[in-house]
Amino acid sequence: MDAGISLRRPTTYLDVKECLMMRAYSLFATLQSMVSERVDSRKDRGATAVEYGLLVGLIAAIIIGAVVLLGGTLDGIFTDVETTLDSEVNPGG
Repeated sequence: MDAGISLRRPTTYLDVKECLMMRAYSLFATLQSMVSERVDSRKDRGATAVEYGLLVGLIAAIIIGAVVLLGGTLDGIFTDVETTLDSEVNPGG
C-alpha cells in the first residue's frame, strides 16, 4: 500500500500505537469536517432570515390588497348568506 499504510493486524507495541494514532487522527479529521460544515452553513442563516422576512412582508401586502379590493364584494356576499340563513331559520320573521 502507499504512504506506509498497512492493513495487517498490529502485532507489536509500536504497531498498536500507530494503529491507535491513525484511529485518533481519523476521528479528529471527521470531527473537524463536521464542525467546519456546521460553521459554513451558519454563514447563510442571516441571508435566509432576511429572505423569509421579505416573503412574509410580500404575502402580508397581497392579503391586505385583496381585502381592500374585495372587501365590499365579500361584505355583500356575507350579508346575502346571513339574510338567507336568517330566513331559513326563522321563516315567520
